[in-house]
Amino acid sequence: MLLKTVYGIDEGSRRFSFQWDATTGKLYHFRCKIAASSCVNISFVSVASAHFGIQSFQNEHGGWIDNDLHMRIILFFITGLVAIVLQGFAEETPIHREDTEWVEISVPGINKTTPARVLLIGDSITSSYYWAVGEKLKDQVTVSKLATSKSIGDPALLKEVAYVLDHCNFDVVHFNNGMHGRDYTEQDYAKSFPDLIATIRKHAPKAKLIWASTTPTREGEGFIKVEVFTERVKERNRLAAEAVSSEGIKINDLFAVVAAHPEFYADGVHFNPKGIEAQATAVAGHIRTALDAK
Repeated sequence: MLLKTVYGIDEGSRRFSFQWDATTGKLYHFRCKIAASSCVNISFVSVASAHFGIQSFQNEHGGWIDNDLHMRIILFFITGLVAIVLQGFAEETPIHREDTEWVEISVPGINKTTPARVLLIGDSITSSYYWAVGEKLKDQVTVSKLATSKSIGDPALLKEVAYVLDHCNFDVVHFNNGMHGRDYTEQDYAKSFPDLIATIRKHAPKAKLIWASTTPTREGEGFIKVEVFTERVKERNRLAAEAVSSEGIKINDLFAVVAAHPEFYADGVHFNPKGIEAQATAVAGHIRTALDAK
């Protein structure tokens, strides 16, 4: 049993607290200060989703209040409030992280005037084509990067994204996240992906957005064999594509760029110079298109 107690004050300045078992979700006790002279204690048999079995209603003097219709109505709404709060606790997704987390940030020329600024958000694959993209766009754009091992589902990812976006005004944000966070289910991924979009829109409200699909993983000699995680990558890409399409965000299908080219791989995940060049060409092309559409 892992008992937790939560305290608060509602909009009517009524003080309340409730105690529950974080392991089973069972609610054990609720106490609410209704008025200066009236404090209600409620004991619960069990809680399952929003359904409560109420064992007893007692006021601060230990007297039964079953016949007090007004108080029973108040308690009805209180139990509904508690149900909503507890349901939020129960649905919270655990945070999964790797043994070693890392982040790479580069925001060059921050005090210089530049025709346009672009931010690439992704992981080590994004980091590998970052320089090549910068070279292809150097006469038009200043390219920045946020490459991180943080995954969708981890609130730390959103903090990192907000931190970088707040450095300056970006005209285009090209983003990907899907290779890391294998401990998260695809349901978790779908649930949290809109938070990434919302964070980017909040901190870069004028930027044009481009989402890049996650690339397949390979294994074996010559990387001919597609690794099993690729099936999960495909599903994550499908879920992300649905989310960005509904938001009117352009798609850069990097999965398709490399899917038929095992010769592009340096290992099962990362790419050799040929693979990096192919991706950089696609990324730079989508960015040019976005800037030309201004």
